[in-house]
This record gives sequence, structure tokens and C-alpha cells, in this order.
Amino acid sequence: MDYDRCRSLPAMFFEQAARQGDRPFLWAKGNGRYRSKSWAETARDVRHLAGGLKTLGIAPGERVALVAENRPEWVLADLAIMSVGAVTVPAYVTNRVEDDRHVFADSGARAVIVSTSFLSVRVLAAANQV
Repeated sequence: MDYDRCRSLPAMFFEQAARQGDRPFLWAKGNGRYRSKSWAETARDVRHLAGGLKTLGIAPGERVALVAENRPEWVLADLAIMSVGAVTVPAYVTNRVEDDRHVFADSGARAVIVSTSFLSVRVLAAANQV
């Protein structure tokens, strides 16, 4: 891969995904066993999420908070955010409402992607205060 030619990390990812196709890219454990997600599946999901962010009106340069554990979906969401030209604002899953409120307000986040319904309770409480 010619790194000098790549204009962005998402462009590099999509170029590599086109090369790798159905080869495993991300792994996650579920029901006691690891399952892979291919480069092609991930690229498709990144495009879908990026389209959803655009539909929500997320524009280049805007901030999108990401509250998720270290999991394949974090990578997918980060790539989708960058694909629309927005900036990822990571937040710890261990944050309190006050911490999330500070992160969202200080960053100017216009949207939040959250990994679980459990975390969404706290994230919504913080977002509603910003």
C-alpha cells in the first residue's frame, strides 16, 4: 500500500477492504466462541452507519461522541464518523453523568453513538443536560 497516496484513514481502510474482501478483519466473542467479521462486511456496515450520520445532518468538522467498550463496533463507528469528515470524541464507559456532560459540552458533540442500552441511560441523561 502506498501510504503517501492515501488521503485519509477511511480511504486507506476502504482500499484495504476492497483487497481483502471476505478475509477476517475483526473478531468478537459471543456465545462462548469467537466469530469473525470480514473486511467486506465491515466496509458495508461502515458505509451504512456513515449514511445514517449524514441523514442525521452530521457535517464535516462536527464532533460525534463515541461511548463504547473495546469491541469491533467501536472500530466500525470510528471509521463511519471519520468517513463523513466528522471528528470522533471518545468517552469512557466508566464515566459518570457529570463526566459525560462535560465531554459532550466541551467538545461540542452534535451526536453520540453508544454501545449498549445500559450505557445509554447515563449518556442520555448527560446529553439532555447539554
